[in-house]
Amino acid sequence: MAKGDFTTVVKQKNNNIDKFINNAKVDGDDSFESSNERRGKYMIDKNTGKKVLLGGKVLEVPLNASEFELLKKAAKNSGLPVATYVRSNALLSAKKLLNID
Repeated sequence: MAKGDFTTVVKQKNNNIDKFINNAKVDGDDSFESSNERRGKYMIDKNTGKKVLLGGKVLEVPLNASEFELLKKAAKNSGLPVATYVRSNALLSAKKLLNID
């Protein structure tokens, strides 16, 4: 069985590698360095360019598809990412329940 010399195989160039990488990010085209938003354990300070370690905990909340779609629509109408929408409304609800200003 002949394996061939692979002369017909041409390496494909991917000129859009940066575009592909940016689109693969969680929030799409917005780059991490252009904002002061939190992205996990640390953020980059725009003024100094240094990593700032962030404290806190990560909480995973299981949702079914209809619950997630409802939250996604509400977040979109609010102009917020889903995680920010959920976090801010959970905090507002907790403060109201505990009578905290």
